Amino acid sequence: MKRLSFTLIAVAAALASCPLLGQETDIQSTTVKDLVEVHEKGWFRVQGEFTKTYDKSRLLFSIKDQDYIIPVRLAKKDLGAEDRFESLNLQKGDTLIVKGRLTYLEAAPGEYYRGLADAVIIEKKEARHEEAADKLPVIMDPETKPSFNGGDANEFSKWVYNHLEYPQKARENGIRGRVIISFTVEKDGTVTNVNVLKGADPDLDNEAVRVVSSSPKWKPGAVNGEPVAVKYTFPVVF
Repeated sequence: MKRLSFTLIAVAAALASCPLLGQETDIQSTTVKDLVEVHEKGWFRVQGEFTKTYDKSRLLFSIKDQDYIIPVRLAKKDLGAEDRFESLNLQKGDTLIVKGRLTYLEAAPGEYYRGLADAVIIEKKEARHEEAADKLPVIMDPETKPSFNGGDANEFSKWVYNHLEYPQKARENGIRGRVIISFTVEKDGTVTNVNVLKGADPDLDNEAVRVVSSSPKWKPGAVNGEPVAVKYTFPVVF
């Protein structure tokens, strides 16, 4: 009987993951507990605390609320999804707001749990420390995204490469690579908190930080018409 039950769960998980069986419609706000104990299907928005990454290649991690834990699998839109997932730099204790489709996910070989598939992180609030207890949440997916020089992030990319100077030492030694940078567009449009999430070479890393840090002001993002701080990850390729 146990083997039959497991087989049925596995089949249900495979069917539920098929995009042809349903599309995102109304998104309900709920709790991790109710996803585990109450709801059966649908699209949900939920807040939880990041606990761990199960499998980076599958963009699979978990969140919890009190004693309830669910797996979450991000939507994989292109070949750069793994790099973007890594660049999120999720840490234990970070508070996330995610939306996704309720289904069964294989968190470990042969272990299926109710969780969210095709998910998107709407907001990330980094774990609070005493020295930063009053830090405001940083939005990952605002209603109105920040704009740069009247355009989107592609305009910022053009600006960066127009101002980037290939370090002489790296050029002479044939050093190439991609530097993943994180930064925040604040409520007043200034760029702050420029950090290297994934480096390539010290000289390349420093140049990428220098250029991004010198960015002119953006037009800030907004939620409900109010300016908000928005966090970006950005690759600089040398």
